Amino acid sequence: MKKTKLFLFALISLCFCITGVKAEGVTAKIGDNEYNTLDAAIEEAKDGDVIELINDGTVTKAFNKSLTFKGKYTITFDGMLDNTGEAQWSYKGNMTFDGTNFIWDATDWNNTNGRWVMLVLTGRLKLDNGAIGTFKFDSLNGVKCAIYSNGGASIEIDNASTLNILGTNTKGINGQAIQLDSTAGTGIFVKNDSTLFIDGTNRGYVNSPEIYVENSKFIVQNCTSNASNGGVFTAINSEIKFLNNNGHGLSAATLTAVNSNITTNGNAFYGITVISGLSADKTTEIISNENGYGFTGGAIRIYLSKAIAKFEAGSVITMNKNYRNALENYGVTTFEDGSIITITENNETDNGAGIFNKGTLTLPINANITLNKANQLGGGVYNAGTMIISKDTDLYNNHAGVAGDDIYNIGTITFSSVGEDWILDDCEHRINGWYDDAENSRWEAHDKENLHIDLIEGGEYTSVTEDGEIAGALAIKAAHDNIGKVVINYLDSDSNKLTEEVTTTGEVGTEYTTIKKEFDDYTFIMVEGPTSGEYDFDTIYVTYYYDKNTGTGDIMPPQTGFEPSTINNNRVEVITLYKKED
Repeated sequence: MKKTKLFLFALISLCFCITGVKAEGVTAKIGDNEYNTLDAAIEEAKDGDVIELINDGTVTKAFNKSLTFKGKYTITFDGMLDNTGEAQWSYKGNMTFDGTNFIWDATDWNNTNGRWVMLVLTGRLKLDNGAIGTFKFDSLNGVKCAIYSNGGASIEIDNASTLNILGTNTKGINGQAIQLDSTAGTGIFVKNDSTLFIDGTNRGYVNSPEIYVENSKFIVQNCTSNASNGGVFTAINSEIKFLNNNGHGLSAATLTAVNSNITTNGNAFYGITVISGLSADKTTEIISNENGYGFTGGAIRIYLSKAIAKFEAGSVITMNKNYRNALENYGVTTFEDGSIITITENNETDNGAGIFNKGTLTLPINANITLNKANQLGGGVYNAGTMIISKDTDLYNNHAGVAGDDIYNIGTITFSSVGEDWILDDCEHRINGWYDDAENSRWEAHDKENLHIDLIEGGEYTSVTEDGEIAGALAIKAAHDNIGKVVINYLDSDSNKLTEEVTTTGEVGTEYTTIKKEFDDYTFIMVEGPTSGEYDFDTIYVTYYYDKNTGTGDIMPPQTGFEPSTINNNRVEVITLYKKED
């Protein structure tokens, strides 16, 4: 019996060992070797080693080895790690956090040695398998940058991992979350349900790194200057946000978006600005609202004349309530038919609140460009390039301070007729055409003393001569004339027309009268609408109703079987019918 108890005790003890009960005081392991501190493990480690964490650990000394930290624990980088004798930690190697979290908090550093950056990276920083890493700094203490990447360095965030870079007190102090020494071979890669989150730094990232985001999130917000600066940006099946930055939002050399949602709202300059290209596939949605409250900016800018931008059918682009131009185009930009573009309630201190175009621009069918306001020219569209406005585009109720409420053209422009259901917000009257709205001769249909109603037909117009000179501007507004209309119908009681509809027209304010017609075999019943009065901007409808006469033909006697000639008119026979009682 005693032997059995001893055996059970030994077995239980072995099970505890197998299930990973931590040895007391051990922080990390390299193979079978155990270390009480993480510093000791790092010091003993060889280049390429995997350090397995057994407990949370602290790093107090800088190192230059390619190491992998593994285990669901947290590493705290404590202090300035200035044991190298340098003003900052210049790390050379590949540092990987495999499921291991880290936090490096520099907010309370007393920076006496001029250290302005937390980590100078030559090599690779990788977060993998759910790792969460956080850099924090306060620029009032001298630290202005989290990571300075030398040429060829990369930051990789993979497999549900997260990298946070958080700055405070950065306004007016040049710095950034991530800075590049050189662009070549340097990139930030976020993949497989991972997240890069930058908040409150002076600039987000600068000097044009490659950005690749796939099935992940990329968020840069509350920067006190530009959130980004150039580089090739690719988003695939991802969520991209640049929010409330005091400069540019998403600034890139090229932007490629596939099945992604991109939101760039509340940035002081441009929500999105690309130098040479932008591609949005059919499943991508871009929202760029309330940007441009700084000295420049707007929603989306296509910067160079050689730039190519394409928005595929099915893509959804929204640019609303920006403080400058919604779309500023200098390149060749095409919105395919079937793409959905909405440009509303934007304001511009100069020209083209909705669209400012100096390149080549094609809009899709059913684009919406309404309620935009420019202080100078072209509230809806200012075109100094080549522009095609496709049919059924809603382009009305825009306003300009000087000329061309809806369109101001000094290039080549093509547009169609106005929509049948457009209503002018100036007066709530139906819009019936394009009208001249030139400087010093603005459209006017209400003031009889200052009428200006010159109809402009839809079509192609150019203001450029063969010599390239501007011959004259086309400034137009979707509006109406001062001709009123009365529509008169004559109907029977079943609303069938008794005659063709009658339409009369006349200058608004002049008198009209209608006629009550007579129709054979019909009697007038009633009339709806004013039978006389003055022509108005709104169409007046008058309808006369008639009832078909009855009882005017021969009456046939009932079919009783008797011949009328056999009835004795002097004899009346009374027949009494009795109901049988129940």
